[in-house]
Amino acid sequence: MFPIKAENLHLVRSGVTILDNLSVEIDGNNGITVVMGFNGAGKSVLMRVLNGLVHCDAGRLTSEGEEFSHLNLSKKQTLVLQKPVMLRRTVEENVKYGLRQSNALFEFRDRLWKLLELLEIAHLSKRPARKVSTGEQQRIALARALALDPRLIYLDEPTSSLDPISVKIIEDVINSTSRGGKKIVLVTHSIEQAKRLADDVIFIHRGKVVEHRLAGDFFLGPRSEVARTFLEGGYILNE
Repeated sequence: MFPIKAENLHLVRSGVTILDNLSVEIDGNNGITVVMGFNGAGKSVLMRVLNGLVHCDAGRLTSEGEEFSHLNLSKKQTLVLQKPVMLRRTVEENVKYGLRQSNALFEFRDRLWKLLELLEIAHLSKRPARKVSTGEQQRIALARALALDPRLIYLDEPTSSLDPISVKIIEDVINSTSRGGKKIVLVTHSIEQAKRLADDVIFIHRGKVVEHRLAGDFFLGPRSEVARTFLEGGYILNE
């Protein structure tokens, strides 16, 4: 299903333009694409659009020339939200849900425990998922996403406000997942995290892609004033 090409995506809600004829292409190589920008730039909405959860007023989404409406996206990509939804079940059952969706019954127990151990949540397996910490819930959500065995994983600020231990665990899993052949698209506000993880950077401002460059080139010298301001820790008036 790669590459994914978005052309002239336009989305208006309650009179506010969220995506402004945005165009971008996500290549088909394994690796980590980081999406950055100021609050309200449209990053999270773009993730939902690319994952098929939000439909734009105009524009096209295609993969290998085929319209997204003709694709079975649920088997190929998934999205982990900044505030993931936990099923009213145990930690173990939340991850099992993803395995059931992927029809991985022949290796069910083996994959389940590998995922629980990978995200360091095996000791929580019998606890209600809604009763564990925010950081632990985010790890559950990532384990559940990996259980689906998608080719592409969208992560919308998965480490926002988490403790350092959870951040490191999640970053390590993101790296290992990418090296294992998956494509990761990660939204983050953390410049340091982006520097640690990104292969390429998409910088969005006011619903448009301002820059899309290799990470090393972007951090060495962004071409746009708004991206330079962002990296210098400044702010833009009238955001």
